[in-house]
Amino acid sequence: MICPPGYNTVADFNQFLEKHGFHLNDSGGKIKTSPDGRLLQSATVAGMITATFSGREEFPIAGSYVEFAERKVLPAFAHLPASEIRREHRREGFEAGNADKIFESTYAAQTKKSS
Repeated sequence: MICPPGYNTVADFNQFLEKHGFHLNDSGGKIKTSPDGRLLQSATVAGMITATFSGREEFPIAGSYVEFAERKVLPAFAHLPASEIRREHRREGFEAGNADKIFESTYAAQTKKSS
């Protein structure tokens, strides 16, 4: 699937999200980039929700957040037209360094910015 221009990169999609009132995790920058530059990740900030615990005590806790990833085309496939790019032509894997910052989407330092 080819995303239309304006939505096909993490940077463009972040602009769309912010334009529509979403708050983005800015820990380590709004876009977290792998050392090879081929995996870019971003995430919304978790919204706060009220949770009821035992004894009917209620406390605000971090809810869900959404992570977005852009997996760049590998150098060996850079010659392919966009219409021929498939999943196997893109960078795979996970980056622990990026994940550490993405998980901060639930930290008070981030959620307080969106409250």
